[in-house]
Parts: sequence; C-alpha cells; structure tokens
Amino acid sequence: MIQGKTPGSQIHDSPLYKASVWGIIPFTISSPANGMARGGLDAFLEDMKVREGSYDHSPLANKPGMHLVVAEASAMIDSADLLYRRSFRETIDKIMAGEPLSLEHRARSRRDQGWSVMQAKLAAEKLFSASAGRAIYEGNHVQRACADLHALQGHIVAGWEMPAYSYGQVMLGGQPSDAFT
Repeated sequence: MIQGKTPGSQIHDSPLYKASVWGIIPFTISSPANGMARGGLDAFLEDMKVREGSYDHSPLANKPGMHLVVAEASAMIDSADLLYRRSFRETIDKIMAGEPLSLEHRARSRRDQGWSVMQAKLAAEKLFSASAGRAIYEGNHVQRACADLHALQGHIVAGWEMPAYSYGQVMLGGQPSDAFT
C-alpha cells in the first residue's frame, strides 16, 4: 500500500489505485476538522442571537466583542478550509494525471493538513471562551466541537508539530521525520 502496489492497482485502470496510501490517508483523518469547527460556529451564532448579558440583560449580539469573535473564528475556519481543499485538490489532480507526488508536495500537503486542523481547533477554542459558562455543559455544541477537535488533533496524523518539522526539514534540504510524508 505504501508503494501503491496493491491487488486493486493491477485490475483497476484508475491512477488512484496506484497511489501510495500515505498520500491519501492523512486527508481522510483530517477532513472532519473544518466541519466540526463550522458546526460549533453555527451553534454559537444561534445562541448569541438570542442570549442576553447577565448583568445588563442587553443582547450579546450587540456587543462589539462578540462581533470580533465571530469575525475571527469564521475567518480561521474559512482559511483552514481553503488551505485543506487546495492541498486535497492538487494532490488528487496530480494522482489522476499519473504524476508522482514529489517530496516537497507531500511535505507541504501534510503541513497544510496539520495547519487546517490546528486553525479549526483554535477557532473552536475562541468560540468556547466567548460562550462563557454555558460552554462547559456536555449538551453544548460549541463544547462538543472543541472537545472533538482536541481529540482529532491528538491523532498522530492530524497534529501540527510533526508535519511542521518535516516541512521545515524538507524545505531546508533534509529528509522528513514524519513517516506520513
């Protein structure tokens, strides 16, 4: 599977069956990150539109601080999603064209996957903090998104540090320390 020489590669014409599993599997592990964060954002928006401040009972939706949280978290989620999709599209396009995935491409792709998961997690953390005490309850969707993203980033493939180090190693002329690169 690592070399792309599976029984399927001998009977199917699609170049996808001839690709190394390491070029594809990390995408499958990191793919839910942006959806998790976006779900947390949607729940946050729904809650903040009707929620009142505990001291003055004014709508939290009118608070400039909430506007900033929404803008920052949504921009983090959108940019993470764009980066992930670009990397995925370029990888699949190369595979389908029968082009080999260069070491530099694989390192950048892994960097992009790790970065997108980290940005999604940071966006969920920002929403969690802005939700205040309500976010600590199990039924809270922002809490769930935050916990799920922490769990996802804990996976060996979806973390940030290993692909970041490997990207730097490859860009500076060395070999990657990330086995999935």
